[in-house]
Amino acid sequence: MAVLRDGGLIGPELATVDATKALRVSEYPPGRRFYVAGQTGTIAAANCTANSQVFVAYLSPRAGADYVAQISKLTVYYQTIVAYTVPITVGRRLHLHRGGLNLTAGGAITVPSTGTALGAMPAADSQTPEPSYLTTVAGGDIRIAAAAILTLSNYVKIDPPLAVMPLSHLGAAGAFGQWSWEHDNLHTRGIVLRPGEGISIGCGVGMDAAGTWTLGVTMEWSEGIIPQFIL
Repeated sequence: MAVLRDGGLIGPELATVDATKALRVSEYPPGRRFYVAGQTGTIAAANCTANSQVFVAYLSPRAGADYVAQISKLTVYYQTIVAYTVPITVGRRLHLHRGGLNLTAGGAITVPSTGTALGAMPAADSQTPEPSYLTTVAGGDIRIAAAAILTLSNYVKIDPPLAVMPLSHLGAAGAFGQWSWEHDNLHTRGIVLRPGEGISIGCGVGMDAAGTWTLGVTMEWSEGIIPQFIL
């Protein structure tokens, strides 16, 4: 029996036997695919204390116990606007963390007035699909800071960080840094979020005064019920 890779298989069906008795398999990520992109406002380094957050995304607790989101790509763009007091500072960095809602405290996040809620763009634009469970309309939240650090209630980040973005060398005005994480669904699985779980990006340490900076974030993910995913 032949095993063929078939680009036409999309969704929960990862393999099928056709009329010729060939087993056709798919390497496409299952579930509904979404994209989002956002940019912070100008953030003062002096306001970026250790563990303060500038981006957060979490899956709605209303999604159901068998529902997951799987982040396949996350890209972060950093740029210094006004130079830091010290151009090179060892340890200056951003962190990427897993986290989640503290359900014992009510299970709902207090939406910060200073942040900007981001809507998700579906991969298919030929129809009007159901909204992503990571968006506010479905009880989740994807939020990026405007000019102030996000203040999140009932959301707890988990240590240690998933990734560290060093900024030690980016203290001069105009300095630019980019970090990207890509995950193959069938091998590394990506970052899997269950209802109430999320990720956040924030300051790993307090930053030295005088500097200002901005951050861009793009994220791609799939979501659906657990049988659609290889977990």
